[in-house]
Amino acid sequence: MKNLLLSEKYRPKTLEDLIILPRIRKIFENGLNENVILYGHFGTGKTSLARILIGRYTKDTPKLELNSSFYTSIDVLRNKIDDFCSKVYMGLDMSVDIKSDSLKYLLFSLNVFITSK
Repeated sequence: MKNLLLSEKYRPKTLEDLIILPRIRKIFENGLNENVILYGHFGTGKTSLARILIGRYTKDTPKLELNSSFYTSIDVLRNKIDDFCSKVYMGLDMSVDIKSDSLKYLLFSLNVFITSK
């Protein structure tokens, strides 16, 4: 097993493993049907929920995850997103049929830390 940070090793991998309010769970039980913005304090499960919803822990969905705090140049972001969206997805799992016009998922994470004086 790979050496992972504890936060990644024990991160929930399914919606059932995630501890969230029942009203929020009900919204996402059938997956994503539209664009969503998850916001709130750190440690509340936003990234875990997003990764579960886009199929991060499966090989059958094309996805790109970018940390917008790290990639701050618009040119870098534009190039990475354009490359991802314009190319045909060649997944590792060859038993899954993904067409060039199938949905692709982009996950932007942004870590903003606000301190008081």
